[in-house]
Amino acid sequence: MGRSASSTDGTFRIQVPFRDGQQMYAIEATASDGEQKRNITLNFKRETPEDNSNPASEARAEWF
Repeated sequence: MGRSASSTDGTFRIQVPFRDGQQMYAIEATASDGEQKRNITLNFKRETPEDNSNPASEARAEWF
């Protein structure tokens, strides 16, 4: 997936699409000196039984 910069406290954010199916994200963090590593694997499964979304051809612009 690539590299991500972390905040000064070591936290980080990642934003990914949440599509139907199985998704696995293996995340590893390495200290700047290379001495310490941490890792976690996140697994998600999504199943949408029925898609009730409107196709683009039926979309309408609305003002709120």
